[in-house]
Amino acid sequence: TLLAGVRKAEYSAIFISDHAPRWVDGVLKKEPAQKLPWRLDVRLFADPNFSTKMGKVIENYVGFSRNEKILSSVVLEALKAVVRGEVISFKAQMDRAAREEWQRLVEEVLEEVLKVIGRYMDDLTPDLLVRKEELQARFDLVFPGKVVRQLRWEKGLCMSMG
Repeated sequence: TLLAGVRKAEYSAIFISDHAPRWVDGVLKKEPAQKLPWRLDVRLFADPNFSTKMGKVIENYVGFSRNEKILSSVVLEALKAVVRGEVISFKAQMDRAAREEWQRLVEEVLEEVLKVIGRYMDDLTPDLLVRKEELQARFDLVFPGKVVRQLRWEKGLCMSMG
């Protein structure tokens, strides 16, 4: 951090302005902060799509880069970078799809819970009604898209009924 490099800090009072200067003397490190080494997630190999895609990427790259003018060590280093980028891209797509599926399932479950609650509205006590409204408000904060769809539907219903 930058705070670790501060050697001396000084406050200088002046009479001309109400903005007094602050002086900081510090040393910046010459080497950048260490990044964690990238590691291949071996669980990706369980997905047959991953193996197929990586095989195609390697075949295409090697076929395209096969040239007597380029050193094989340069081709290998570049291939590693290309494969790493493809792996990161594939993993990001998998993570995005999993998040979307999880969100869809959560929305379905909450929708079903709200349907069940709606069926038993006559049997609810005032305390349960307050709790239901609190849960609905939290749900609306987490899933604003659902609220927007509901408001659009209600607006359309009001417009059609006059």
